[in-house]
Amino acid sequence: MENDLIKENTPPNTATKDDITGLAAMFKYESVTDIILYHAGIEKGINHRRLDLRFSIHNRAQVHQTGELLATLKSMIEKGMIVQGGPNNNYLKGPNWKEPQFQRDNKYDLK
Repeated sequence: MENDLIKENTPPNTATKDDITGLAAMFKYESVTDIILYHAGIEKGINHRRLDLRFSIHNRAQVHQTGELLATLKSMIEKGMIVQGGPNNNYLKGPNWKEPQFQRDNKYDLK
């Protein structure tokens, strides 16, 4: 009954607590580092603009506003977890990249 009221009063295209899956859940519950590791592990990686946009879309814009995103990226590059390269200067797997635990556990539907 409560969920029906939530859905009734929820504007279109807005996820309720029962609707959160995949990327939205990952951005809500996982660390900035693990989110970056996941995206760097994708075959072609991800460029900075797209990564920043994804954090904004999934209500994590504060990581950009506070400088957390840039600081985390810099630290991860220094530690060899990610590298920048390719034609779009994407963030890619570095020599010390490790798959995030949530990905190993297949915690989210990320297809």
